[in-house]
Amino acid sequence: MKMNSYALYDDLLRRIIDLSLYPGMQLSENAVSTEYNVSRSVVRGAFARLVESNLLKVYPQRGTYVSLVNLNYIQKALFIRAAVEKEVLRRFMTGPLPRESIIEKMELNLQAQREFVGEKKYVENFRLLDEQFHNYILAGNDSEDILHLLDQHLLHIARWRNIYVDSGVYLATLVDQHEKILEAVKSNDLEAALSATDIHINTVHEMVVEDPEFSDFFE
Repeated sequence: MKMNSYALYDDLLRRIIDLSLYPGMQLSENAVSTEYNVSRSVVRGAFARLVESNLLKVYPQRGTYVSLVNLNYIQKALFIRAAVEKEVLRRFMTGPLPRESIIEKMELNLQAQREFVGEKKYVENFRLLDEQFHNYILAGNDSEDILHLLDQHLLHIARWRNIYVDSGVYLATLVDQHEKILEAVKSNDLEAALSATDIHINTVHEMVVEDPEFSDFFE
């Protein structure tokens, strides 16, 4: 069964996010059509959605290219994510919903994170644990659907993150910060939780720099 444009979009998106299709790489309808054994109309449909998401850019007379990473956009996207996360954390800790089951899940998640403390790269398995850790607070506040409002921003953050992870990010630092957030939540100390979250967010923001090794990936 051949792919439709939605399935093709999903696979091309995955490859753009994981940098298999790297920033600045040229893509052609013909090549993609041949690779996936689909019609050019299917490719055009997938390309159109990627253009809408600002992950592909079309240059008249030149062709279609994977968009370069815009660090200014990443900073703004991280700011939005941080503002949402802090407000959700505040509601999570002051709201009426029980927190025990969420805290237990966060503790199990942290146990798994500690296995990656010696890593110097943001490996895929740790990425999933990192995202899950933060999403537990959203789930505990019945706010998981908020992330869907941020989908486009999160796609660009995910791609950028896969670039900066090769810049020597020490996972021990991130795990330690997650532990401080969880300890504050367990102690029901809202100010400490918000402070720990601020420190964590600032650590991530400080990573938004153009690594010379990947300078061709940035606008």
